[in-house]
Amino acid sequence: MLIQGGGGFRFSPFFAYIPNPSVEHFCLDCTINFIYLLKKRANQIGYKVMLPHSKQRIRTTPLLSLILVLALSLTISSCAVFRSPAQHKQARDTCIANSKAARARGHFEYAKSLEKQARINHNRYIKSLGNTATADDRYFSLHEPYFPFGKSISMLDLLKKAQENQNDFLTGTWLWLNNEYEAVMLKYHDRKPEFATFDYVGVITDASHSGWQRGEAKIFLKKTASPSLYTGTYLASDKQKYGCTVIAKNQNLLEVSTAPQKRRPGFTVQLLRGKSKQKTPTSTTQRVATGTVFFIGKNLLVTNYHVIKNNKKISFSYPKKNKSYTAKVALVDANNDIAILRTSESKKDIPYKIESSLSLGQETFTLGFPLTTILSQDYKYTQGSISALNGINNDPRKLQISVPIQPGNSGGPLFDQKGNIVGIVSSSLNDLYTMSQTGSLPQNINFAVKSDYLINLIKLLPEQRAILNRENRLTATDRAILIQKLKNYVVLITVSL
Repeated sequence: MLIQGGGGFRFSPFFAYIPNPSVEHFCLDCTINFIYLLKKRANQIGYKVMLPHSKQRIRTTPLLSLILVLALSLTISSCAVFRSPAQHKQARDTCIANSKAARARGHFEYAKSLEKQARINHNRYIKSLGNTATADDRYFSLHEPYFPFGKSISMLDLLKKAQENQNDFLTGTWLWLNNEYEAVMLKYHDRKPEFATFDYVGVITDASHSGWQRGEAKIFLKKTASPSLYTGTYLASDKQKYGCTVIAKNQNLLEVSTAPQKRRPGFTVQLLRGKSKQKTPTSTTQRVATGTVFFIGKNLLVTNYHVIKNNKKISFSYPKKNKSYTAKVALVDANNDIAILRTSESKKDIPYKIESSLSLGQETFTLGFPLTTILSQDYKYTQGSISALNGINNDPRKLQISVPIQPGNSGGPLFDQKGNIVGIVSSSLNDLYTMSQTGSLPQNINFAVKSDYLINLIKLLPEQRAILNRENRLTATDRAILIQKLKNYVVLITVSL
């Protein structure tokens, strides 16, 4: 018998034809059939074994029959050591092809055994390559890719589909925390029977992992009764399907937790909302930015410089009032992120003063207009305390505060318990950067510009005495009453860019 190995065909002396008419032979049909079954199995998993076409040509004693069976089994398993990488790869691909054919005929258990052997052959292939194995060589999947919007869809078309439902929380670009994948989450309409119950599909737009292409489905999600909880199917790096639950931790973070499978543990993946690496379609609509601004004088307001930077037009308005007012830049301190605006709208009898005395642990609160495109355009109140008297890298210009803030709070006043201005709400710690540096998400770390730097800028105004010599005339000790009075001096700013 001949067995194909790494260096061509090898002769096995155990399977030589043994003619001996003078000795009584026993035709052990069961043994002979088993030998041919081994041969068939060896061929299915990629090993070429040659036996005589006629079973009647094999005649041997019971003891030799047993030796023949053992020798064939050992020879098939041992010859894998001498195979070339190309032969290992061919054996793997043969197993995959036979597995697909078995599944098509409904032989699922047999298909699973072939898939197991395909993985073994793949591991042998990688081992035979050694240090020369590339990422493409190591990639292995038994699952076909699925393109819900077609294999040839362009990045531009995917982004246009995302913009069609831009008001939906999930739709848009999401980045895997390890930068392995970038995907666009879209509403799912294709309704392939296997995924017909899902409401969203995450489609790959960019992948560093070998084996994934643009347009492939990566995750399928279905809504639940909770607006921040989804269930679905997640495709791992080898396209193996996992059941998963997805929790929206906040507006910019999703946590995907997969269920464990047999011999495969579950895992957790975090997705961050991001901007696409590709250029988005240009829009002819006017871009606007919103923030918070507050009065410090009769017709003077204060906000952050980054709110009004590169503006074409500045206006502000009071909630639930249709009227808006224009404003112009009076003074800016770009280094300290402060801007003073001047307007024709007049405010008399401002009841609070600007306080420079600060202490660690001091209670503070703010009023502002965060996330106006998602939440209401009414006032939002949050409270906390001064966590540190310096900012990042001991920046003396900033206060670290535990007051929760969101985009749109920028430029808002930071009040103390008496209603005095002690700072200007400005920024939060970058979640993505902190995660990449420490491996954990920051918890409520926000910053405000100290009032000392606002006072320095006010000293350049003609109205400086009236503003800096003002006393606090707020007598209310109840926080709700205090807020009602302060609301009249905090307004929503809209900047046309």
